[in-house]
Amino acid sequence: MMKALRILAAILAAAGMPALAGTVEVKFADPQQYADVGGTRGEQFQNLEKIARHLERLALRLPANQTLRVDVLEVDMAGTQFGLNPRVVRNMADIPRLQLRYTLLAGGQVVASGEDYLSRLDYARNTAGTFNRSYESLYDEKRLLDEWFATRFGGHMHATRY
Repeated sequence: MMKALRILAAILAAAGMPALAGTVEVKFADPQQYADVGGTRGEQFQNLEKIARHLERLALRLPANQTLRVDVLEVDMAGTQFGLNPRVVRNMADIPRLQLRYTLLAGGQVVASGEDYLSRLDYARNTAGTFNRSYESLYDEKRLLDEWFATRFGGHMHATRY
């Protein structure tokens, strides 16, 4: 009986909450002109796909009737890559940078829009993320997107990463 009441309470609580699962439309303005998106054409394509997939996961936190349109205008990944060697974080000139133009629609109506320049001057000093940075592709760029999304649209700081 008590278990049934808890389940009923959870259902009623959920009924009052807006459904989540917004969508995103991502466009890459001129990838050939980006400052740094990878060392090879294949890596560049994969990195742009990872950025798009991360934005898709973030958009799942929007209400179901909302669509986020994002134009990625510039990408400058964290670190420096020399040839086909792994990316190296050396100094403050290696900070991750993204430039985004966005429009948030709800029911087809524009509710927010703008253009943002994202960067983290202290990205290399984050010792808590050192393990993740070593093993997770585009760790710093995803973190920039997480913080941008939370600031602009609220919700959780981190998208589920895969």
